[in-house]
Amino acid sequence: MIIPTFNEQSTIVECINQTRRVLPMSEIIICDGESTDDTVTLAQRNGAIVTKCERGRGQQLSHGVSKSSGDIVIFLHSDSRLPKNTQSILNVFFSYPGNKICMFRMNFNEDS
Repeated sequence: MIIPTFNEQSTIVECINQTRRVLPMSEIIICDGESTDDTVTLAQRNGAIVTKCERGRGQQLSHGVSKSSGDIVIFLHSDSRLPKNTQSILNVFFSYPGNKICMFRMNFNEDS
């Protein structure tokens, strides 16, 4: 799980916790783009691997991939949440040998 961040202290803890609930074996890598708030501290405190790099979504995602060790890479924004059935979706999708790239459709909560 690659999560690019910049001043995401209000969303990062729930993002990490929800990801662990949905994909408990996932490697969570925070690629921080020079946050000036408590994003890095909160992410570290909640068990994420934190790496710092220049700000810029593309650079941060690429940097995160270079630090990952998993066979599957998922990009997630800190204010986004994975579907509860993510593991099942991935298992079915990648059971077909030709499938290489998967995406989730985005929905908005009424609260956002």
